[in-house]
Parts: sequence; C-alpha cells; structure tokens
Amino acid sequence: KLKAKDVYGFGVNISLNNSDLKPILDGETKISGRTLPLNKKIRFGAEYHDIFGDYNSLGITFGIKKSDTFVSEEYNLSDYDLAVTYGFSFLYNLLKLKVGLGYYTYNFDVTESFGAFYDYGGGVYYSAGLQLYIPLGGSGVTLDGFYNNDGLNYGVGFKF
Repeated sequence: KLKAKDVYGFGVNISLNNSDLKPILDGETKISGRTLPLNKKIRFGAEYHDIFGDYNSLGITFGIKKSDTFVSEEYNLSDYDLAVTYGFSFLYNLLKLKVGLGYYTYNFDVTESFGAFYDYGGGVYYSAGLQLYIPLGGSGVTLDGFYNNDGLNYGVGFKF
C-alpha cells in the first residue's frame, strides 16, 4: 500500500526564466532597431514545507536580469521581481501545484526633445506550475516547471 511521503522542513531552488522576447538566428533580439543579447532571468527561491501541518508549502522567490534597456556600455540597468508562493501537495506529496503572486519592475526607453532617457515601470508578477519531489533519504531533490510573466520556465531545488 502506498503511503504519503513525509515532506517537512526547508527547501531552496534556482530556476531560469526564458525571455519573453523572440530570439533571432544568432541568439539575439531586435528591439527598436537595435540588436540586444537575449537576457535570461535567474530566479532564486526558498520555501518552508508542511506549513499549517498539511504538507503544503509557503515561500518567496526573487528574479533578476540585466535590463534590455540600453543606457551606456559602462552602466547597466536591472529588471527584477519578488513574489510569494504557495504549494498545494497531492499524489502522496510527490507533486505540488505551486502558484505565485508578487510585483515586477522593468526599465524602458523614454525619448524626449532634448535626448533619450530611461524610466521604469512595474506590474503584477504571477506564476503557476508543478514541482516534482524526488525523495533521497531524509531530504530530496525538486524539479520545477512553471509558467509566469516571462513564459515557460524550469528549475531545480533541494529540500532538507
């Protein structure tokens, strides 16, 4: 008889967001007539498992990348997001449906009559996906697949 896996403790993960910009053949992107490198966003996360005694998890994630907005060769801008996640366990606690909600910022070009400048904006960050837990003794490895503002993404983590 199958029984639920005990999933207690703390977990950390890292994932890679694919850019929402369309790559061209040489791995770069065109915006406003300029060619830019295709910037990927790295996400870091931490979560506590078995929150409220029901095997679910509560966590935070943070994503950061070099902005696609060009200022100068010496000065770079960054785009980032911060979110809270909640994971719903099912299938003997080997799978979690994870959802996230937070805030993101981005930089964009602003052209005025006396020159070009940049400004920043923001909005609601969202994510939804699945997390597979592979138990290894008292700890384990997680594999994540999720959809967010940047499209389909993937990651890996460790629970201890």
